[in-house]
Amino acid sequence: APPNTMTEKFSDLLQFTTQVSRLMVTEIRRRASNKSTEKQCALLSPKDFKATTPSEAASRAIVQFLEINQSEEASRGWM
Repeated sequence: APPNTMTEKFSDLLQFTTQVSRLMVTEIRRRASNKSTEKQCALLSPKDFKATTPSEAASRAIVQFLEINQSEEASRGWM
């Protein structure tokens, strides 16, 4: 649906999406800073997650996991 139609139907859509985005970022950061997550990411190929810190590598791994891929198998059920 066009953006203006969405905001007409759901007047608080902007506030809702802002809160959801903040929550998502906070949760990814919290989980990425978990030592067990950092350890698992260290086992991954270094070329996949070039980062300055283990926490940053973990954040990238989490985001990559959440991304929708073109194939249904690679999307891990997100399609």
